[in-house]
Parts: sequence; C-alpha cells; structure tokens
Amino acid sequence: MYAAFLVLAAAAALMTESFAAVGKELRAVEVYENILENLSPSERGTYGPSLENHINMLKRFVWPHSSPLGNEMEHIKSILFSNATSCAAPVAVFIGGGTASGKSSLDDVWMMPMNMSCGFSYIDPDDIMMEMNAWHGMVNAGDQCAAALLHANASAIAKSAYSDAIANNYNVVYDGTMSNMNGTLERLSMAASKGYRIYFFGAWASTALAAERAIIRANFTGRYVPLCVIVESHMSFSNNFMDYIRLLPENQLYDTNTPPQAVLIYKNSTVVDATRFQQFLAEANDTEKDVEGKLTATTLAAYEALNKECYTCGISQQPTSPLPPPTSSSQPIPPTTTAQISTSPSSAYSLQPVMGIIALAVGLVICVI
Repeated sequence: MYAAFLVLAAAAALMTESFAAVGKELRAVEVYENILENLSPSERGTYGPSLENHINMLKRFVWPHSSPLGNEMEHIKSILFSNATSCAAPVAVFIGGGTASGKSSLDDVWMMPMNMSCGFSYIDPDDIMMEMNAWHGMVNAGDQCAAALLHANASAIAKSAYSDAIANNYNVVYDGTMSNMNGTLERLSMAASKGYRIYFFGAWASTALAAERAIIRANFTGRYVPLCVIVESHMSFSNNFMDYIRLLPENQLYDTNTPPQAVLIYKNSTVVDATRFQQFLAEANDTEKDVEGKLTATTLAAYEALNKECYTCGISQQPTSPLPPPTSSSQPIPPTTTAQISTSPSSAYSLQPVMGIIALAVGLVICVI
C-alpha cells in the first residue's frame, strides 16, 4: 500500500509541475488521467480498468479549456445533458455512501439496468465542483478550503440540473453521500412523480478507511474534506439506509473495504452477508473521536491542520454568490410543489406534500486503495 502511495505522490508532483509550467487549469478528467499514467504495471492491472471506465464516462461531460463559460450553471448543465435524450421509460439511479466510501467502484454495477439508447445525465456535485472556475483559482493558489467553500455552490448547480433532467425525462444518475434525508427524499419524489423506475446502489467502507482514502485523494485533487464532515456523512448514510430501502425496493449495498472487488452484502431488502451488514449499520454510532483513534498519526495530523484552517462543522453553508434561476425551457419542478415519497408499506410510490432542502469524483483509484 505504501509503495502505491509513493507512486501516486509522484503523480501529484507531475501535476503540480503541470500547473506551474503550463499554467492551465487541470480539469477533473486530467487529474484522473495523470494518476492512471503514473501507476505501476501491477497497480494498473488492479485499478486501471475501473479507472479507465470512469475517465471515459466523465469525458462525455468535459468541455474544451478554450470554451467560453458564460453562465457557469447553464454551461455545466449543457455538458451534463449532452449525452441524454428524453426517454419513454426513464430510469433514475442513485449511488449513495459516505465520503470516500468507494462509490466509483460501482460504475460497472449501476450501468447494467440503464437503458443506454436514451443516454443519461451523470450528476455528481464533486465532479461539478472540480469543473468550476472558482475551484481552479483556489486550488492553484493552494487554498485547502476550496471544497468546503464551494460545496454549497456545486450542490446548488447539481440540484438545478437534476430538476431539469427529471423535467425532460432524461435517464439520470445521481452520485452523492445521501446523508441528507430531506434532500434525498426530494430527489426521489421528483423521479417517482414522473414515473421513473428507480434503482439504489450503496457503497460502504469503514469510516476510518474512508478518512485515510480521502486525505490521500485530496493530495491529488485539492478536494480536502474535514474529518467531521466525513464522519457525519458515513454516520448519516448508515442511519438512513433502512428508510431508503423501504422506499426503494430495487436496492443493493456493496462492501468496498477490500479492493479491487466490491462485495455485495445486501440486495432487494435481503441480507446477503450478515456480518458485514451489521458492521455497516454499526457505523451509525461512530463518533469523530472513535474514528480519530483508528487513524495513522500522519493522517490525524493532516486533518487537525485542515480543521484549524477551514473548520466547517456546524456552520450552515449557502452558495457564496447568487446563482441564476433555471431556464424557462427546462421547466423544473418548483420547490414548493415537490412531493415526498410516502413511507406507507401499501404504496411505496404514493406521494405526500413536503418541503425539502438539500445540503461533497471521485479519484477512483484513491477510493479503492
């Protein structure tokens, strides 16, 4: 594992050199390509195929560096929708799991039920963040708080893009932590109200392992996530999981603790691996202190330094600048009429009025180490 870290550190050095020498902003795909190119032959054999799949998928949504950005939200949406057309029987795929839980290792799994003839829109707030102008300016300046400061902006763009995708009957894949119950129920309700077939895929890695992965990933991408945020995302996802699977009968949960293979531990409300599933549920009781006690000294020191610089827990984040309203042609569902999926066992997709609010790519090779 440490040999892999050294190889990836070399990749990070090359990327830093590229920032200085070339002076261009590296987009998310280029970050992943740099990591892939610097893997050893054995590491490439283990992690390469999945990482290459993810790179190819993201390339559908990346625009040339010379493109005029104009209205950033609308431009990002145009890219997110470039591979999607209206479907007669649309599908919504939700990929959930705490920060750095290995969600990207499920790419091959969630693609199986997708009707590719209509294409799809892949919406991940973290990938959106790494495409924003402000992100590159902050990361190039060495600001470790970029992710904390821009998370709300990226989430607002993701929320608007998701509404537009549903309004246009696009196949949609939403990749997020699903730690915010209200925001998740709002998204599920939108899809259910339009007759979408909904699939739910969850990824689980122990919170301590995820925290180790996240700090290594951050050294390459610049996306530093405070430890308290990581712990909260894992705790909330585990705590909310049983509610999600009651609403979504087509569900799967995978253990990503032992790469490169993700192990199925729960499927369609049936426990496949009882031991691992109980370990997953137990994370609902994890505290930040519990996780700190399992981290290496180097990782713990890195999080303590990050926490001093940009502590964000307990602070309600709002977009740092006003965001334009969705275009009228996309006809998004107004927030005041958003419906919540009922928890009634007699009707998993019946609707009740409710107000919803929404509250952080993957570097796949980092997530699976």
